[in-house]
Amino acid sequence: MKLNLTTWQRMMCIQVLNDQRGHITTLRKALKLLDILEMSEQERAEVGMVQQGDNIQWADQERRFPLEIADRELAAFLKRAVAQYQGWPVAQGRLVLDLFEQLGIENEGESE
Repeated sequence: MKLNLTTWQRMMCIQVLNDQRGHITTLRKALKLLDILEMSEQERAEVGMVQQGDNIQWADQERRFPLEIADRELAAFLKRAVAQYQGWPVAQGRLVLDLFEQLGIENEGESE
């Protein structure tokens, strides 16, 4: 699965994965996906990301990152996790819908 995520979408996927609970196999899948999604120091610098406590901000709101999840099982896991997440902010609706489209989520309740 090839994705082209904004910084916000990438950070939200990380948050969704950090919220996962369950069996050790669930944790292993989430950790593998986090290895793909977490930003390098260089990427953080490129978008002007700064963190103060739990508050994270970045300057470049339009930057997109091409990412690939080659493992189909991991891609399906991310799709399910994102589809089931209940904390999407309405203010970011455009980015949420774009993320759903990239992941192939056709409606709110869909999970693979």
